[in-house]
Amino acid sequence: MCLTTVPVKMLHALHSEMTKLYILRLCSWMRVTTKEVSKHETWVTLSTLERNKSPYAISCLPLEFREITISAMDRIELMIFNLRNETAKSYDITRQLQEIHESVRLAFLNSFRDFAGYLGTFGAELAQSRSNKENNHVQNGYMNGTDRESSASMDGDLHKKLLVVLSNIGYCKAELSDQLYNKYRHIWSPIRDNDERSADMRDLVTSFSGLEDKVLDQYTFAKSNVIRNAAHNYLLDSGIHWGAAPVVKGIRDATLDLLHILVAVHAEVFIIFLFFLSLF
Repeated sequence: MCLTTVPVKMLHALHSEMTKLYILRLCSWMRVTTKEVSKHETWVTLSTLERNKSPYAISCLPLEFREITISAMDRIELMIFNLRNETAKSYDITRQLQEIHESVRLAFLNSFRDFAGYLGTFGAELAQSRSNKENNHVQNGYMNGTDRESSASMDGDLHKKLLVVLSNIGYCKAELSDQLYNKYRHIWSPIRDNDERSADMRDLVTSFSGLEDKVLDQYTFAKSNVIRNAAHNYLLDSGIHWGAAPVVKGIRDATLDLLHILVAVHAEVFIIFLFFLSLF
């Protein structure tokens, strides 16, 4: 009896270790593939049907990330299910399962954090690219008409791309993270644990919210630059010699108007003071 039990236990232990190793490789594949996919952004927004009626005008990048995550997590879910059913009957694998559960949970959360970082990199690169081109124009001096048209086209393209980044971040924060977390949380938390869910979701939302504020600041700064450049071109590059322009007539100086009011009030107060003084 003992001679047959020992090899069986060894086989079960080997099976659980091999399953654990393969699951860890799947977790690594999920993060590495996400990194590779994130290098290629098309900047083309999807139609309402393509994004499943989501209000966020996203590109295909978040959906590609979603497919990668689902592909890896579905395989992991099936392997853990088989491991529980086949091995747990004759061999205690509680410790191994706990280690696998925690590894899968951390890989899932880190995959979202990685993707948030890649979206943030897009925003930073766009802002840096705009800043570099502005510096080149300043170093080269006055811009001709062709340069202005090129700059305007570049500004419009920059704003569009930053809006795509903002939409992708908002979609991941408000929809995708909650959807996939609820779909796969039973893998690492068979017992319903609302405290753990709240902590995990708060962590993900915080990551995306901080990134969203940063990219929004970049978008606002880019828009303010457009207004600044438009005012600069209108006032300084329009060909008008402001120094030789005639004095504007028919409009009184605001400072003089204020002084007239102060003098009138002072005169009224002085007259009233003399009236009361004569009573005594």
